[in-house]
Parts: sequence; C-alpha cells; structure tokens
Amino acid sequence: MDIEQALESVRLIYVNLPKRYDEVKREIKQSELEIEDLEHVLEFSNFNASDGYKLAKELKEVRQRRRTLKNELELLEVIKRLNSFPKPQEKHISQAIGDIRKTLQIQKERCYSMRIRHDLQDRVR
Repeated sequence: MDIEQALESVRLIYVNLPKRYDEVKREIKQSELEIEDLEHVLEFSNFNASDGYKLAKELKEVRQRRRTLKNELELLEVIKRLNSFPKPQEKHISQAIGDIRKTLQIQKERCYSMRIRHDLQDRVR
C-alpha cells in the first residue's frame, strides 16, 4: 500500500474537491450572466444574418460550457454530502460510489423534452 498516494486521495476528497465545488458554482453563475447578456443583445439589437449566426453560436458555446459545469457540480455534490459526515463509514463511501455511478449514467442518457415548442423536439437529442 502506498501511504503517500492514499494521503493524496484524502486531500483530493477533503480539500481540493470542496474548493472546486465553490469554483464551479461561481463559474455557473458567470455563465448564466453571460447567457443573459447574449439574450439581451438578441432581444434589443438589430443584426444581419451573419451577426445573428455568430451570436447564436456564442450562446450555444456558453450554454454547453454551463451544462458541463452543471454536470460536474452534480458529481461534486456527492462529495459534499460525503464530507458532511465527521468520520464517513464504509457504507457512506459505498453509497457515494453508487451515487456517482448513477449520476454518470443519468448524465449519459440525459435529453431535453420540449415544454412548449414540441415542433422542435426532433432537433434535440
């Protein structure tokens, strides 16, 4: 058993990942503000087809970055729950592993269902 490696893993779980959780929350908020800015440009400005395409592409990139961050946050929330135990038992760790696997599977199969514009459903996965 490599004790140094084990301690590195403990530091990752108890120090680095909680810090990353806070970073991801800030980055999501930043992405949401950027999305609002782009939507307001679309709403209030006049633009030609080329500029409209560029704005739509930027909006798509920011939304994809936000989705990636939200997926990461879902996983980090499992770690946050695990860290809430003063001394996690084996059952808590096993539960966290199961939750991570379940979350990854859900993320892999996730698709959006249109709420209003059902005519556009075939355009999304």
